[in-house]
Amino acid sequence: MLESKIENDFVDLVQEYPLPAIALKLILFAGVGFPDRTILCNGKIFFIEFKQPGKTLDPPQVKWKKLLTRLGFKVYVCTSSKQAFKIFLKEVDSS
Repeated sequence: MLESKIENDFVDLVQEYPLPAIALKLILFAGVGFPDRTILCNGKIFFIEFKQPGKTLDPPQVKWKKLLTRLGFKVYVCTSSKQAFKIFLKEVDSS
């Protein structure tokens, strides 16, 4: 399955969630490799990078993941919209 299809399916699931939630696609001109989606919901912020099954992070993606993690954020790598939505639910429902 194409990475864009996985990502778009996840965004559709987030938009249907009963609480207000945003799955932002941030384009950073100087930030190649920034995670695909920045998720904001229920006072939480976390990041998801979408990959096709069997694919790994590129070096700039690894760099961003390490930096964001050092800053205290959670960064997930997901290979399906179902996996990403499970993470979304876990993050949003945690206190």
